[in-house]
Order: sequence, then structure tokens, then C-alpha cells
Amino acid sequence: MRLFEIKWFIHYLAASVFTSYFWYSTGFLLKTLLIKPSFLPVAASLGIQGHHFRQITRLAFRIEELKTAYEEIAEKFLARIRHEKSALVRDISYYVSEGRSEIHVRIDSAVAAIEQARHSLLEDASLHMKKLSRNGRKAVHFMYDSLCEEIDQSVVEFRHDLTELLSGRNQSGIRL
Repeated sequence: MRLFEIKWFIHYLAASVFTSYFWYSTGFLLKTLLIKPSFLPVAASLGIQGHHFRQITRLAFRIEELKTAYEEIAEKFLARIRHEKSALVRDISYYVSEGRSEIHVRIDSAVAAIEQARHSLLEDASLHMKKLSRNGRKAVHFMYDSLCEEIDQSVVEFRHDLTELLSGRNQSGIRL
């Protein structure tokens, strides 16, 4: 074994101490050392490859979990927008029929609630992503960007729908 191989072998042993498979890998190495000492470099190499395989597999599962979490976050936000939109349509009809003028206060509070929900959900999504390793974050950054774009587009559509709703009420001659 060369010096750098010994260095990485020691690094592997130190890193595997805190894993769930420490006793299995140590037993495998000791058994190899006792039965076929000449195969110790191969056993060390296999142990290191197995360690990396576990890390990559665990990262792949976390990425899938993150993808599911992002889909749930987006759906939750869209449901919130649909709820606010339907409540606003109902409230606008009520305010107009009653001749009340505080409709803009209600609209501003709905927009503020949507902005707060947007901020909260994007923060939650960011926290999910921060649980990954640096390489994992690089791998899923595009998913986070896509989620941000989808949520931002939903907010823009929400504001546009409100503008259309208000302009439709104004065109019908109703004073808001």
C-alpha cells in the first residue's frame, strides 16, 4: 500500500466509526486480515466503495424526498391562493351589495397574507434544501429555482386576477 492509500484508509476507518455499519465493516476488515492478509488492500477498497455507495444512495433518496416536499409546498401554496381568491370574490360581492367602501383594505390584507405565505413557504423549502450536503444542494438547486418561479408566477397571476376583478366591477359602474 502506498502512503496516500494508507491515509485514505485511516480516514475511512475514522469516518465509519459514526455509521450504523461500523461493526460490519470492521469485522470484514479484521476477518480479511486474519484469513488472507494479502487481500487487505482489496478489502479496504471495497469498504471505501461501499461507504461511497451508501452516501450516494442516501443522497438520491433525500433528493426524491425533497422533490416530494417541494411538490407538496407548491400545492399547499396554490390551495391557499385558490382559497383567498374565492373568499375575495365572495367578499367583494358582499361589500358591493352593502355599499361598503373598505374593499381595498380587504384586498390589501389578502395580498399581504399571500406574500407572507409565499415568504414562509420559500423559507421552508430553503430549510429542506439546507439539510443536504453541498453536492446535494448543487444537484437540487434547479428544483428550488423552479419552485420559486412557480410560486412567484402564482403570486403574479393572483395580483392580475385581482386587477381584472376590480376593473370588471368598476366597468359595471359600481363604485369601489
